[in-house]
Amino acid sequence: MKNSKALAALAVLAITLVFPFSQADAESRQISAQGVLLDGTPISMTIIADESMRESAESAVSDAISRISSVDLQLFSTDGIQDKINSLGKSQKLELPFEIFDMISKSVELSALTKGWFDIAAPSKKEMFINRDWRRIVLDDSSRSMSFKSDGMQLDLSKISKGYYADMAIGEASKAGFSDAMVEIGSVQRNIGHDIFTPWKVDIGFGGTTSDNLAHRAISYKIRNIASTTVSENGLGSGLIDGRSKLPVAQGQMRSVTILSQSAVRATAYALAAYAIGPKYAMHFVNRHPDAKGILVDNSGKIASSEGLNTDSINLVNRWQTENPNDGGPNDLKKKEQEENSDL
Repeated sequence: MKNSKALAALAVLAITLVFPFSQADAESRQISAQGVLLDGTPISMTIIADESMRESAESAVSDAISRISSVDLQLFSTDGIQDKINSLGKSQKLELPFEIFDMISKSVELSALTKGWFDIAAPSKKEMFINRDWRRIVLDDSSRSMSFKSDGMQLDLSKISKGYYADMAIGEASKAGFSDAMVEIGSVQRNIGHDIFTPWKVDIGFGGTTSDNLAHRAISYKIRNIASTTVSENGLGSGLIDGRSKLPVAQGQMRSVTILSQSAVRATAYALAAYAIGPKYAMHFVNRHPDAKGILVDNSGKIASSEGLNTDSINLVNRWQTENPNDGGPNDLKKKEQEENSDL
């Protein structure tokens, strides 16, 4: 990816003002802006505001998308920060901008919370299995720097960054004084408050082709003050590395995993973890985390939902075992948890 493309991505920003009926019919308006990340992922942000706050809302959505684009450029342009991170040898330090240090810190916390099912160090070399996971990342809050305890470490921030950006955008809207806003970055959504007359909604698609009867099926959830992330084979699941085996995650096992959680970065980590685990244990994993709810759609279009998720409007099947495959999960994760080195 050339820097000229990065600069072009920064320039793709359009602001629109949507009137739901006529200008006289409603006090609230949708003020929206669109952009695109360096990898082509679309960004859309909407703030609900009355006419007196229109200019402030336009400024807020524009500033939020510009800030996202700026961080994305720092991270993923040629010779950007992710490349510099992945060139670090053992004990070499790299100082980071605030947002990127914060993103990596949250990613390490989520790697620990998911016990390695989500692991930003998953692309690290396969040798020395236990020595090249998230526990080999050293973060120094005082200098806002990071280093590694091992050589051969590699991070992948391309997927979790989309959740972080969504949280960042909603934070910008809140700081600007707006309580009703929504941002979508590809298949990641985060919202606060509600749309003009109704809650926000998230669609859970079934994939498929025009030749099967599932192609146009979807579930729409009305949600507020929540985040959602969908991982699918052609979306965030593409190129995903299993942090345990260091191999690409097997595709074709399911159409999608959608996770609802309190923040977009958390929903993204849980969704990536569930997708990496695969259909046999994914729902058990989700049910072990009370701050996450989820829906899995298998490769035939059948649906399973996590405990406590209101799915009265759809027909569910008890497709995947969720009861007691031992609390630690499959043996490879147990082994990973047990193989702690003394210097970790």
